[in-house]
Amino acid sequence: MRTADIIIAVVSLLVAGIVAMQVRDLPFLTEFAPGPSFAPLLVAGAGTILALLLLGNALLRPIEGLAPDEDVEPGARQRVALVMGLVLLQTALIPWLGMTLCIAGFTFVTLAILLRRPLLPSLATTIITAAFIYLIFGVWLQVDMPEGIFGI
Repeated sequence: MRTADIIIAVVSLLVAGIVAMQVRDLPFLTEFAPGPSFAPLLVAGAGTILALLLLGNALLRPIEGLAPDEDVEPGARQRVALVMGLVLLQTALIPWLGMTLCIAGFTFVTLAILLRRPLLPSLATTIITAAFIYLIFGVWLQVDMPEGIFGI
């Protein structure tokens, strides 16, 4: 799992960097409340700390003490790598497709394609997730979420 930990840490650092770059022009605080970059920067910061801890643990752990990966289900590593790649892709596409559409795409691809869940429950979960993200953040909290070229 040493190699997997290093890969996951590096991808997590990339995602945190992309998020920080995308919100760098937004205010961190407003006069009375947190600004639109407040939560993304806190999450990116926490992700950076966790990724650095994981990377440090993977690099400093003695190699001879590693147990074989016999208990890892076949295909599990590939699914983890695909989900991490999907997170990177979603993060990169948010400015063009918008937050709600990217969350919907990520949820559907993860459930229906990567995890091979039934189509209708995957579709229902996707719609509910996207609707809740939009309603909670876009409508209720009035967060200025990226809308993308489709205005969603």
